[in-house]
Amino acid sequence: MKNLIHKFMAVIGITATLISIPSQANTVITFDDPASNAEVGLLFDSMVPGRGFSHFTDGFIFTSRGGFMTIQDGSIPNSNGTNSLTFNSWIPDSWIPVGGPYTGVHITRTGGGVFDLISIDMTISECFYDCSTPKTIFANGSPIVITEGMRTFTLELTDVSEVTISGSSSIRWALDNVVAAVPVPEPRTYIMLLIGLGLIGFTVRRKKSTACMATHI
Repeated sequence: MKNLIHKFMAVIGITATLISIPSQANTVITFDDPASNAEVGLLFDSMVPGRGFSHFTDGFIFTSRGGFMTIQDGSIPNSNGTNSLTFNSWIPDSWIPVGGPYTGVHITRTGGGVFDLISIDMTISECFYDCSTPKTIFANGSPIVITEGMRTFTLELTDVSEVTISGSSSIRWALDNVVAAVPVPEPRTYIMLLIGLGLIGFTVRRKKSTACMATHI
C-alpha cells in the first residue's frame, strides 16, 4: 500500500513540474542556417523562370510577392554582419497601397498553423529614389519606422496564420532575427494523461491486492 501511495505522489510531482512548462516555444530565425547559406544571393521572384519565390527555414516559409527577395550576406549596407533577407518591390506604390495585402514578404509556418510574431530586426539596405529617411514599413498593417541602421522592433502579433511585411518601392529593406513563437501541447494534456494513468495503475493494483487477500481467506 505504501508503494502505491509513493507512486501516486510521484505522478503528482511530475504533473506539478509540467505545469511550469511554457505553452509557447520561441524560434529565432537568423538566416544563418545551412539552407540559407546555400541560397545567399539567390533571387526569389515568380518572374524569374526556375527560381521560385519562397525560402524555407526553421519551420517557416518566407514568400516574395510583387517584388524581389534575396538572402544576403553581411556585406550589404547597414547589415549587422550576418545574413539577412532583403526585399525590393517591383510594383509601383501607385498600383498597390503601401501595406496592402499582396506585395511584400509573406511569413507562414511550414505546413500551416498559427504563430506569434514577437519581434523583428529591420533596416534600409539600399535606396533608389526619394532617399529621405525614415521610411515606414508595415507588418499586417502595423507601421514600423525604419532607418539606415538595423534595429529591433517589438510587434506582438498573436495567433496569426500569415504576416505580410510590405512597404515603399523606393527602397530595398532587410529583415533579420525574426522571433516567432509556435504553440506546443498544453501542459494540462500531459497532466490529465498522467493522472489518468496513475489512477488506472492504482485501481489495477488495488484490485489485485484485494483479490490476493480474498484467496488467502
